Amino acid sequence: MAFCRAIRSQVPTDRSLVSMRTYRHTINLVFPRIVAWVLLCGGLTATPATGQQGFQAEQALTKLHVADGLQLELFAAEPLIRQPVTMTIDDRHRVWVIQYLQYPEPAGLKKVAGDQYDRNRYDRVPQPPPHGPRGADRVTIIEDTDGDGRADQARDFVDGLNLASGLALGHGGVWVLQSPYLLFYPDRDRDDRPDADPQVRLVGFGIDDAHSVANSLQWGPDGWLYGAHGSTVNANVRGVRFQQGIWRYHPRTDRFELFSEGGGNTYGLDFDRLGNAIAGTNWGVPGLHQMQGAYHVKIFGKHGALHNPYAFGYFPHMPHAGTAVGKLSVGGIFYQAEQWPGRFRNQFMIANPLNHALYAIDVTRRGSTFSTRFSERLMWSDDAWFQPVDIALDADGSLLVADWYDGNINYQRTYRERQNFDAERGRIYRLSASETQQPAERSSDHPVFHPNIMLARQALQSLAERRDKTRAPEFARFLEEAQDERRALHALWALNLCQGLSENDVQAVRCLRHRFPAVRSWSVPLLGDASQVSKGIREELVRLARNEVDVRVRAQLACTAKRLPADDGLAIVAELVQHDEDVDDPYLPLLLWWAVESKSGAEREQVLSWLEDAVVWKRPLVRDVVLPRLARRYAAEGNAAGFATCARLLALAPTSADVERVVGGMAEQLQGLKQGKMPAELRAPLDALWKEEHHPQPLILFALRMGSLPALQEAVERMADATAPEPDRLALIAAVGETRNVKVIQPLLKLFLHADRATLRSASLASLARFQDPNIGTTILDHYEALERDLRGAARQVLCSREDWARQLLQKIDKGQLDPNEIPYRELPLLMNHQDETIRQLVQKHWGSVRLVTPYEKRQRMLEIGRLLAAGTGDVVRGKAQFMKRCGTCHQLHGAGNKIGPDLSPYPRHELAYLLLHTVDPNAVIRPAYQSFVIATQDGQVLTGLLAESTPKTVTLLDAKNTRIVLAREDIEEMKDSAQSLMPEKVFDALNAQQIRDLFAYLQSKTTEPLRNDLTQLSGMHEAFDEPDENWGIADNGNQVMPRFQREKGNPGGWLQLDDASGGRMAIVLPKRWYADFSRFNRGTLSFAARTVAAKGGTPHEAFGLVELTGAGRTVRADAAGPQAIVPGERWATYRLALNAKQFGVSEDEWLQVLGQLERVMIRLEGFGNAMEVMGLDNVALTPP
Repeated sequence: MAFCRAIRSQVPTDRSLVSMRTYRHTINLVFPRIVAWVLLCGGLTATPATGQQGFQAEQALTKLHVADGLQLELFAAEPLIRQPVTMTIDDRHRVWVIQYLQYPEPAGLKKVAGDQYDRNRYDRVPQPPPHGPRGADRVTIIEDTDGDGRADQARDFVDGLNLASGLALGHGGVWVLQSPYLLFYPDRDRDDRPDADPQVRLVGFGIDDAHSVANSLQWGPDGWLYGAHGSTVNANVRGVRFQQGIWRYHPRTDRFELFSEGGGNTYGLDFDRLGNAIAGTNWGVPGLHQMQGAYHVKIFGKHGALHNPYAFGYFPHMPHAGTAVGKLSVGGIFYQAEQWPGRFRNQFMIANPLNHALYAIDVTRRGSTFSTRFSERLMWSDDAWFQPVDIALDADGSLLVADWYDGNINYQRTYRERQNFDAERGRIYRLSASETQQPAERSSDHPVFHPNIMLARQALQSLAERRDKTRAPEFARFLEEAQDERRALHALWALNLCQGLSENDVQAVRCLRHRFPAVRSWSVPLLGDASQVSKGIREELVRLARNEVDVRVRAQLACTAKRLPADDGLAIVAELVQHDEDVDDPYLPLLLWWAVESKSGAEREQVLSWLEDAVVWKRPLVRDVVLPRLARRYAAEGNAAGFATCARLLALAPTSADVERVVGGMAEQLQGLKQGKMPAELRAPLDALWKEEHHPQPLILFALRMGSLPALQEAVERMADATAPEPDRLALIAAVGETRNVKVIQPLLKLFLHADRATLRSASLASLARFQDPNIGTTILDHYEALERDLRGAARQVLCSREDWARQLLQKIDKGQLDPNEIPYRELPLLMNHQDETIRQLVQKHWGSVRLVTPYEKRQRMLEIGRLLAAGTGDVVRGKAQFMKRCGTCHQLHGAGNKIGPDLSPYPRHELAYLLLHTVDPNAVIRPAYQSFVIATQDGQVLTGLLAESTPKTVTLLDAKNTRIVLAREDIEEMKDSAQSLMPEKVFDALNAQQIRDLFAYLQSKTTEPLRNDLTQLSGMHEAFDEPDENWGIADNGNQVMPRFQREKGNPGGWLQLDDASGGRMAIVLPKRWYADFSRFNRGTLSFAARTVAAKGGTPHEAFGLVELTGAGRTVRADAAGPQAIVPGERWATYRLALNAKQFGVSEDEWLQVLGQLERVMIRLEGFGNAMEVMGLDNVALTPP
């Protein structure tokens, strides 16, 4: 018992674990082993270190494995180095390393406040070294002086550092990141001792959380010093506020820029062979493509919104295919050398300390960005203390791997005193080719072209420091004569560092017209670094935007347009939006929006002047991407100037469809809010629109949110109209609820009771929950037993949200009028959120304790389930059914289920102890990204869920039923994070022994339905939609309206309903299980059935749509059903597409490459022009030849 209490005392219930400076991760690498010992020994008294000890360096080496063709040596170990965290290599081939010995607490500071995410506030900002508190970190130089392959000498360049996390060499000294400072230690005489105290070049990096500080210094090919910034620290550098992203600093001009924002808890940054920035991440995928001026995904509930409130979108991580790499990818570099076997060339090498492994990743083109695919394991260990945290390329083509070497990498303060904490060890390994391939002699070539990127970068850095203009003509000649893209690009970088680009417009024009796309692409930002360009360069950039055939160049033009003055930037944008083919690119549409948005404030007159040309409105990128967001942006200002600009947009709109788009953007901004009255600036144009006979849906929604009673009346009528499109009805049901006008209660109740579709009835329930009316609860309870199963769940969610209704529900159970089993155990915490004593007593009476209160109870339950699992085997197929029923509402596994909670696929599910801990005691460790919140509204509603989005005016909650609830902040009385996970503790109580075995069999399975992931073994694939499948997702239909499964009137059985939300195409993306090696289906057939559900008066298209296949870095397209395919009528029609190179307009070799590395299949349908039609899809099938 004492042992169990000791364990429990160290397990936080209100916050997740902290992974060493890269990731706050739910896996504790110590506690699961404790649980395992408890299970094995039945309560054996033990310390945390009993079952696991580290090995001496030579013995640990024997536990390591490497990929074929590679070999491993120990380069350095304790006592020479300890806790290495980052490395760099100098021009004398010595290794510089930071020993991160002060982690995790800064020295000399007193914590005065903190939050549940381990963001701390200290009593002061420390002074920079040497005046501030002296810490334990040090920058150490290690080298092999006798050439035996083992480091034998170490000297400290500087010690006494206090959480130093980044290191770079250049410009006559050493650059060190020690938050909040970027420090420069001059060492002009190169005697490995600082010439003076460090210069503070930047100040303001966050120190809130030592596992997320600024890190990963890296010289860019443009001469800037780049760095990463973690997620749970708040930076304010020269007035630029941010939490996470990539930043850069120019040592000569002293300029600081936030290069891109977002991206998770980033650690690791490298540039690929063409200079693209790829950063590490903690999102369970290999990395993120960081583009200049872009906004990337964040955990918004935890870290807040993007700092640009008008971003209206962000980029996700690079999509990953193949084997999962686990939650972390750190220290990543591209292998750009010749010594290793050819298969490794240009692969992205990443480390995952939680998996004790290094991986090789293929990075391939995907439009203007990239996708990744698992290639192979590079290095892995049987020793759980092996914790690789950084990788560096050496001059001989080998990789150096820094091993933190400790049994516990989480280092949360709660675990700081554990006996297996070991800061006395650390290793660096050398990973090299077992048979080195000797490169060709290049003695006469300039080192900037060296095939080893480390040596080439050192040569470029030397040019950056010297800035020798006399070398510019030489590199201009190299650039002109280059026969391959890499050589040309290195020549361009060298030319720029010698000032041969920015000071020579003639040369700049040559570069912008160069035959290699990478040269054109890099010339654009290099010229844009001055933030202004000459008239001649502006004209050339505009010409390039008009004629450029490579999407990568167009993407960089959009990035640079954001950085230039409005006249120049908008002139570039005006040409880029003419490229209709870019509407489907993963990045370009948002890059163009951000370029326009950057001019939409003080320079809005130029934006409006550009939109005076009616032809501009016809371009899909303007029509579908820019305009709705522009209207939303000005509505978001919420002031007279913003609404006046909205009125001007309405006046400029050349067609009624354009007017709808503008109004739709304004209405979207007001979701969850009510303006109360129509702004004076909009009254006249909207009154004119309301006088027209037909009122489009966006107009009704906008007027409704402005408090219009006629709009309310029409909304009520239309939502009750069975002939109206279901998406319109659902949007109106939600909107009338947001008004809180009691006149809509009866119409909503009528829909709840009599609507013919469960989706409409469920939406009505969600809107009714916003009203504090006892009759609502009574009506729901009176009809509860007649409801379908899914509707009962929605009804309970509503009843539990208000104290009076919850009491009525429990009293009905207490009187025997309702079975207590109707309320699943996972919903009882919703009832306990209320402080009403009657509710709590009734819950206790009928269900007992909601939680396993004591550590002893939890231990006993773990032991019980462990014995149960050992007594028999489970069935994976039945286990998947249990998972989808009980877990899939919140979790995904192998692509099945929802993502309210974590995707379980990359977690160590093979460890039984890990699974037992997180299923029996889900509140022990709650990852901050999935911290639930309890919100009490001003009118008495209590809601629980995850914070999906947060803006200055609204919060969006995602409840356990996957329902999004938008709340105005002014309506919230209290919002607090909950110590309770959305996952219940007694999840197994409703299962028998065999069902538990089945569920664990699925949870621990390596993959599900393996044949469906190996397309080479299949005779065919078919999806009939006879059962709902959440994995079929929409890619583009205007407002991202998800497809809906319909149970009846299919061909036969169920079918998928697609709703056009913008008057454009509807694109359905096939689930990931359809992607792999498609080669077997070469010359086969892709077929599907379709029908028109509602044409809405549109004109039928000549061609029905497209099929797009993406793989091997390219996208190929073909008519979905052959040229001139007839749009289907109300009856189902079958379409067949031949899968061959000719059909898709590519060569046979290109076609086979796409098929062999398939990453995405998309069917794009457009039945009718100028209409928001509704189409049906069924029987998608893949047949081999």
